Amino acid sequence: MNFIFQRNSPLLAHTQIKEQIKVALLLGNLRPGEMLPSIRDLEKELGISRNIVRKAYMELEELGILKMIQGKGVMVNKNLKYKEDREFRERCEKLVVTTNKNCQSMGLIFSSFAKFLYQKAIEMEQEHAPLLYVDMSSNLAKERANQISQVLHVAVRGVSTEELKELKKQNKLKSGVKIVCNYYRFDEVSKLLRGQKLDIIPLRMRLGEGTKQEINQLPEGSKVVFIFDEQDQSTLGLILEDYRKAFEDHHLEFVSRSVKDLQRVVKSNSFAKVLVSNRIWNGIPNDIQQASTITHPIMEFDPSSIEESKMQLGIIA
Repeated sequence: MNFIFQRNSPLLAHTQIKEQIKVALLLGNLRPGEMLPSIRDLEKELGISRNIVRKAYMELEELGILKMIQGKGVMVNKNLKYKEDREFRERCEKLVVTTNKNCQSMGLIFSSFAKFLYQKAIEMEQEHAPLLYVDMSSNLAKERANQISQVLHVAVRGVSTEELKELKKQNKLKSGVKIVCNYYRFDEVSKLLRGQKLDIIPLRMRLGEGTKQEINQLPEGSKVVFIFDEQDQSTLGLILEDYRKAFEDHHLEFVSRSVKDLQRVVKSNSFAKVLVSNRIWNGIPNDIQQASTITHPIMEFDPSSIEESKMQLGIIA
């Protein structure tokens, strides 16, 4: 791909590189598995500091978009899976051409109008968030909505499943709003919104580093139990399978027990670690929460899942 560097741009140099790579991937001009110029080559091509190029590449590597392979170069992560949508791409290109023509007819410089348009878009989206993230509780939904917002740089509103029910009941789900949830909640949210003509986009989640380290410290072959309630029943298989995959090299045994059995599980000392569903964690008595073997999983979004879903979310940069 060809890179463009604008010295007079308000965007930082490394951000310009990052955004060009992201847009090229979403529009199909760059594909998973393809190689990018080395840090040294791009430094020479653009006439900028090597550290700037390195920063751009490293931030994209943290997002799971690139892989910096020592001795070989920089490769687009071949495991990324972008949805092909040629029609979407063509419509975006037509919108650009039409807007540019309208600017010319008014005597406006296109790039200058783009800055004005961006500011107006931000103001409008603060009033009516284009993305609605749904999770089991209001606090968790707001926390995770903020995580998505920081990655996508667009307004995301977080609501609980109960709040979503109320919005539906009051006919406050505006046309054009996209609903986001994690894969564990996808079936639940889909049932809640049955009959609504709204896009529902599920995102993959992964265990946070703190939780992974906590479980990795367990002796090989340890037994770990996941405590769930009735509302977790439909996703229990997915949850346990994800744990088994995440720690398959550690040969841990993962099983599940109902929240009704929690006290019995704690007293039995049969498990090296007791993981309590986030849905019910806040309702667990403090004395049980303080037990050395008890914890709840801290989850975070898989950055590559957000990247792959951008086009469905209506985002191209």
